[in-house]
Amino acid sequence: MPFVIELESDPVYTKGLEKGIEKGQMEEKKAIARSLLDILDDDTISQRIGLDIKEVKKLREEEDR
Repeated sequence: MPFVIELESDPVYTKGLEKGIEKGQMEEKKAIARSLLDILDDDTISQRIGLDIKEVKKLREEEDR
């Protein structure tokens, strides 16, 4: 008899899936912020993208290296 696992109802699977989606969304925000560093100030980027100001400043420091 086959063994069937309903992944959609498995809390470990759904938690991992949610974390992966959140990580992907954060990476997308960072990529957009990087593309705006040369034309907008940190506060504007933070407000418009919804990225923490500390993260925007960190991205700017990385770009300046």
